[in-house]
Amino acid sequence: LDITVRMPQVEKLEVLGSGTIRSGRFDNADHLVLVLKGSGDVLVDGPEKVNALSIEVSGSGDVFCGDVDVASRTIIALAGSGDIRVTGRTESIDIGLIGSGDVDAGEFKASSAKVRITGSGEAEVNSTSAVESIVTGSGRVNVSGSAGSERSRGVGTRVY
Repeated sequence: LDITVRMPQVEKLEVLGSGTIRSGRFDNADHLVLVLKGSGDVLVDGPEKVNALSIEVSGSGDVFCGDVDVASRTIIALAGSGDIRVTGRTESIDIGLIGSGDVDAGEFKASSAKVRITGSGEAEVNSTSAVESIVTGSGRVNVSGSAGSERSRGVGTRVY
């Protein structure tokens, strides 16, 4: 079942359960919120002129947000075994991961980054400045870009 919806502005896309939302290009989202609770998928291609971005995943679902240009802050919260992949650029990124999920922001250029992992999850970030990371458990943080010094606490692995 495919449903096409046209609207002047997108503020929030939410999947509860096992469904899939697939969105084409759109622009002028002040604060775009992508929410996935369950095993579904959220696939967003190329939102432009986004002021802030929030991605929230609870469960085993997957979110892909490609070619997004975020003017200010991106917040990613993942609880469970889901996967999040985001590409593009943002001023700052804040990743909170609980469980065994993965966050791939290696192609999401950020000026600053903060990563908190509890569990065995893995996060990849691309930052031009110091990355602050806190890992509790066997989690792993991979840093790329021209990140300077790092401030890290806890146990786990950090790869630079």
